[in-house]
Amino acid sequence: MTMNDSNQTDAPCLDLTEALDRAMGDAPFLEMLLGEYLQKLPDMVASLKSAVQSNETEKLKNIAHTLKGMSANLGCSSIQQIAMDLEGAASKLDLNTCGGLLTKLDQAVQKTKTHIAQIDWSAFS
Repeated sequence: MTMNDSNQTDAPCLDLTEALDRAMGDAPFLEMLLGEYLQKLPDMVASLKSAVQSNETEKLKNIAHTLKGMSANLGCSSIQQIAMDLEGAASKLDLNTCGGLLTKLDQAVQKTKTHIAQIDWSAFS
């Protein structure tokens, strides 16, 4: 199941309430997890792009699945949704759709990075 384009752009880049719930209310722990997530994102996105360029749909599907799970666990809804759509398109061997989704992923990653950078973690202590 995929969301249409308008719903994708409506997905929040980060649901901080959900993320804090998953981190059992431990804001410093969540801050650390989000930092690690942001460090891993560029390599994951590069691997996704490489998989599309080399027509490696199984690799693409696996990386997208991992990104989907990581994003879901941290409340990064827009990246999660795009990763889910990428996984589905890879399963259907639809590399044209994957290319368009990678553009959306780049935008969602930038928006999420900006959002996370603006969190005032001192407000949670």
